Amino acid sequence: MFELLPDWEEPDESCLPRERNAGYLLNLRGLVDPLPDAFYSDLATYATAARSEGRYLVITAAERVWARTHTAGSYAGIAVVPIGRPNAIEITKKALDSQEKTEGRGAWLHEEGSVFRNLLPEKAPPADAVRLARVIGKATDIKDDTVLDEYRGWRDLLTKWFGGTDTQEPPKRAIRIATAFLDCVPASVVLNCADILLKHPKVDWPAEKGGLLAGPDAATRLEQADVDFDSTAGTASLEEKRPGLGKAMLQYLWLRREQLVPVLHQWLQDISATNGPANDHLACLATALTGLAETAGVGTVFNLVEKWLDSNRKEDRQLAADLLSELAAHPLLGAQTRKKLARWARGKSLPVRQRAVAQACGGSFGRTFTSEALTRLRYVLETPGDSFVQSEAIATLRSLAAEPELSLQVVDTMASWCSTVQTGAATFLALFGLSVADNHPSDLALVKRLLEAEGARGEALRARLTDGWRDLFESDEKETGQALLRWRRAAESGELPVAEVVDLIIALADVRSSPLNHPIKQVITPAGPLHDQLVDRFLERVLQSVDSAPVSTAPDSDEQRERGTACDDNELPM
Repeated sequence: MFELLPDWEEPDESCLPRERNAGYLLNLRGLVDPLPDAFYSDLATYATAARSEGRYLVITAAERVWARTHTAGSYAGIAVVPIGRPNAIEITKKALDSQEKTEGRGAWLHEEGSVFRNLLPEKAPPADAVRLARVIGKATDIKDDTVLDEYRGWRDLLTKWFGGTDTQEPPKRAIRIATAFLDCVPASVVLNCADILLKHPKVDWPAEKGGLLAGPDAATRLEQADVDFDSTAGTASLEEKRPGLGKAMLQYLWLRREQLVPVLHQWLQDISATNGPANDHLACLATALTGLAETAGVGTVFNLVEKWLDSNRKEDRQLAADLLSELAAHPLLGAQTRKKLARWARGKSLPVRQRAVAQACGGSFGRTFTSEALTRLRYVLETPGDSFVQSEAIATLRSLAAEPELSLQVVDTMASWCSTVQTGAATFLALFGLSVADNHPSDLALVKRLLEAEGARGEALRARLTDGWRDLFESDEKETGQALLRWRRAAESGELPVAEVVDLIIALADVRSSPLNHPIKQVITPAGPLHDQLVDRFLERVLQSVDSAPVSTAPDSDEQRERGTACDDNELPM
């Protein structure tokens, strides 16, 4: 059984795998638009083949997405089954009964005097049912109402922490807010971020007389704020003992303390700056803000992203890119985010957005939805707003191609672009051409890693690189020959593997048509340590081609009879 991700620009049946005797689950719950008509007809064709090959595919989708119920029926091989929401109470009972410690506690949902009785509606979301099971598992008995606040989203605790007007609370509140954004980060980082929040002009909390010598140690400050301190790791956490509290706090602040939101916007910029205490923890900030998007809406977070991009600071752009990447890979928010990134990628009038998209494609988005990320990088490269945008996109392609589990897909896509995309040839050369003007030292290391890959993956990589070079010769013989000559020179100097480079160069010699005038000669003929080996291999290929060529029965012309079958030495391009 395998779970599939809808890694496509448009729903496409050709992306579905075709292994025999396999089962697949395609989860489309994150989609918001109805599936196109062509997908259903293609799916019926897929179903016909699947029946004879022992292959099963289950697709889960909302009714608004799966709009064509007429495809139901055995004639199409597609069974459409409406699935209602499961009974939440039954989910909670099963979750409790699955653990020895909590087995039998499902009865607490009905028993008289139980604080958990009638707490969960039957039609509640499954996530609520699982959360209630976790809460009941922590209870000491049937009347333990101290655990209910977690199930209710910590509303009582948050009201206690932020609902009052105690003028002595700001230091504690600042520490709690900092921890919500930076959970399980070193306590020193959390406290430094809290101090920066206290110094904001709209907070203006006076520093203690005596400065660093006056205040308590980190453990005491955290304890006073009711934040957990791990003395072994030296980290601060809200979530370790109170799951969901950090996310609930951010939602509370954005919805209940709106006047504080602009302050937090500025504070996030300050702590993520080059010299800011959270600069090394941008991914943690991005994860926290993704949690905020789940509760307060993705639009809330995009407003933050656009403010960071407007500042044009490197740190702000990186934080924005990390956040966009997290959102684009999110199971529920991803489809909406990826759609917006596609629009941004095409918008050359706002190159700062294009750069953010290019950076985002190199994160979790590119690793999870590689095909969609590559498509957005193509949009960027087709209409770059400036040269920095182009460089950022190429850098991201390099980083993806360097990932062993992604390299084949990236190289395959780059090779296909050579013949199908306007900017494909330039992109292929920028990635693999070892251009001296490109000034990216990682080029050589990347090409070496791809050429030296082992097994079936290595063979496939070299085959697709060969295909890409072959298509490049069709579009620009001179530039392609110069780029490939750089590969040869790198092999001669020991920077690239000799055998693989020679094999690839010879594979490009299409000896079936004008072998002695093939553009590959500009790579083979220059003097150098590999000259003789390349010439010998090329002639061997020519002879093999002649031996395997069909014999013509047509009479020779007078000119052919006069010249014979041998070539004059001066005609050899060697």
